[in-house]
Amino acid sequence: LRIRRAVLEATLRSHNDFNTAFSDFEEWLKKIATRVAELETLTQNTQALKDTAKRHEWIQQHKDLENELNAHESVLTAVDAMGQKLCTGQESGKERSDVQNRLNAVCQKWKDVRSSEQLIGLAFHEMLSQQPVGGCLSAAMAQSAWLKSTEKEMEVKGPQINEAITNAHSFLMQHDLRPKIHRTSVLAEDDDADKLDVVQRRCGLKIHADCEKLKEKWAELGTQLTDWDQAVHAAALRLQELERALAECQLHLSAVESEVEHLRPVERLRLEELKDARRVCESLAIRVGDLRIHVDDANDACGRVLAADAPLDQHPRNQLDVVNERFLALKTALRVRSAALRNALADFGPSSEHFLNQSVALPWQRAISKTNQLPYYIDHTTEKTQWEHPVWVEMTKELSQFNRVKFIAYRTAMKLRALQKRLCLDLIDIPMLEKCFSRLVGLSNEESPGLESMVSSILPLFEQLNAKYPQMVRSVALAVDLCINFLLNLFDPSRDGLLRVLSFKIALIVLSSAPLEEKYRFLFNLVAQDGQADQKHIALLLYDLIQIPRLVGEAAAFGGSNVEPSVRSCFEMVRLAPTISLTPFLEWMKQEPQSVVWLPVMHRLATAEFAKHQAKCNVCKMFPIVGLRYRCLRCFNLDLCQNCFFSQRTAKKHKLKHPMQEYAVPTTSAEDARDFARMVRNKFSRSKNSLGYLPVDVTDEGRPLAAPPPAAQNPATEALHQRSATLANRLALLTASLPAESRDERIADIQSPAQIINQVEQMQKDELDQVLQRLQLENLELKRELERRKLAVSSTPDLDKVDLFAFFVHFI
Repeated sequence: LRIRRAVLEATLRSHNDFNTAFSDFEEWLKKIATRVAELETLTQNTQALKDTAKRHEWIQQHKDLENELNAHESVLTAVDAMGQKLCTGQESGKERSDVQNRLNAVCQKWKDVRSSEQLIGLAFHEMLSQQPVGGCLSAAMAQSAWLKSTEKEMEVKGPQINEAITNAHSFLMQHDLRPKIHRTSVLAEDDDADKLDVVQRRCGLKIHADCEKLKEKWAELGTQLTDWDQAVHAAALRLQELERALAECQLHLSAVESEVEHLRPVERLRLEELKDARRVCESLAIRVGDLRIHVDDANDACGRVLAADAPLDQHPRNQLDVVNERFLALKTALRVRSAALRNALADFGPSSEHFLNQSVALPWQRAISKTNQLPYYIDHTTEKTQWEHPVWVEMTKELSQFNRVKFIAYRTAMKLRALQKRLCLDLIDIPMLEKCFSRLVGLSNEESPGLESMVSSILPLFEQLNAKYPQMVRSVALAVDLCINFLLNLFDPSRDGLLRVLSFKIALIVLSSAPLEEKYRFLFNLVAQDGQADQKHIALLLYDLIQIPRLVGEAAAFGGSNVEPSVRSCFEMVRLAPTISLTPFLEWMKQEPQSVVWLPVMHRLATAEFAKHQAKCNVCKMFPIVGLRYRCLRCFNLDLCQNCFFSQRTAKKHKLKHPMQEYAVPTTSAEDARDFARMVRNKFSRSKNSLGYLPVDVTDEGRPLAAPPPAAQNPATEALHQRSATLANRLALLTASLPAESRDERIADIQSPAQIINQVEQMQKDELDQVLQRLQLENLELKRELERRKLAVSSTPDLDKVDLFAFFVHFI
């Protein structure tokens, strides 16, 4: 009995030790499970995984847990050995076999759960080591490849995991792990079978918990792999976009930088190369502006990567910084070069004050107004400024010598011809003008060209003329400055910026050396659209044309600024249609309308400038006649030179109203015979002679047409123009009041524009004589009244009458 009792006590102690060790093992497993659950919760946060410090900390915790599990493998082995020993102590074979089978099953399930958990831990470890997304495209692509291999491995391990879970469930279904409800006695001690049941139940509960944990973690692993694969794919796309944007930026930057490096420094450029260099610099600046789009794309791509909380390696960061620095350096270099070219053009270029400063001599100085950016001239002797060039002032004074010419059209033509030759515009032809106008191709006809554009367009003209005619164009600077001053005085006398591109072209065409008909064609094409021109554009053309005689003070006789009658006369060629084509316009211009009659007269003067006629002037006896020759078509064998004709000198029985034939070139025998026949016919008949030009009726103007506002007049000559316009209106009214027969009789003997203008001047003289005669009569009456007052009153004279008398004397 004592031995039996000792054995039983030893067995009881073994059971107690087993229960104690097993309880401690369970407590340890609970703590480990809690730590694993906390670590699992922390690692489920994808954004937190991108923190490098936390990621390394969690990996270290996982390693510690793994080491602790490995250390407790011996405890599990001891518990298993103790259970096996208890089984051997059982006397009943059936009970011993049951306990042994249950222990074996528990150990096997433990091994399955342990291996599965190790597999999941390994997967977590690898995934955590891969997180976050690589900071470059190669790392992201490597992560994507690892994720694909992991998914394939999970597909292979999936059946094993499912089999382990199924086996665990089947084991739990086969064994009743519920605790016993009935006990023999409350104070009765548990036997070995009950203790084994408790151990088996605890192991079964552990298997159930581990199985559920395995299912949960396996599903979580699949979800996290899917989410991470999507994150890696999106990051790879963003990194790929960043790399492509950086490559495009580097390519375009290298191309522009290569062109900039091949540019010559500004200080090594010649003056004529400054304009081209500026255009190249502007084109490069436009390309750099377009390059800004690629740089912004690269910066935006980098911003999208950083906005997704994805890390970015230092290499792409450095590439992006280099791209931005190169872009800013390139932009700065072009800005500095553009400023240098602009300063060089301002200081030494075509429109610079330094370049055109040679056009004036001391004490004069050329300067640029800060208000309108137009040139003006300073006289340091009188300390005065003026818009007109000093040479231009001398030229206008020299034009006064032509005032001796009695006929307005010829006087105007001779003044314009003198200006044309002095400005060297008679050396310019149409091809040269086309090349000049091509430099203004970016401007419309209504825009203002500006001083720089005007100078840069006409400078090559005078440089070419200087190379071809060095004796005639001695100073390019003076020629350019005079031409600019001429254009500004012509179309913008008050310097208000009224000069248009159309006016600029018209003035150069009119004073060029082109044939007359070619000028007409060119002028029409300037205002025509698709071969047609409406009344508004013809009015603009005629308005600009009439400004040319206005410059020399001769605009009133050609209709002044009122171009509506001329436009209406032009469109009568097409029966007042809305538009007119080139052919009827040329026909109208060939009839020499009154508003532009000075232009063909100027051409005839230029043609006859060096012509020699084998005839003798009947007044001054010049032989041969040089210039224009005039033959009377009523007097026999009577020729006049242009000087005698312009001064209205006559010979023999010749009268000013006789029809005259003008010759600009030497005559032929056929022309002499024709003129002799006409002279004989005029001797014996009083046939009406046709007009030598196309008159414009100003009495019936009709509906007003659109025309530009008149430019400001020169205050010094404004009163003269107003008086000329008043006299022209009076003359028109006087002519309209005459009977038709009287007008026909006056017009009958008119053969040329010179004669009609002579007739107009004669009528003006008659009117002035009448006014003078009337004033003289009034003056006599005032004198008589004054004498009567003096005799009647011995006091001081009547000041009002004296002032009135002085006013009339001043007016006379």
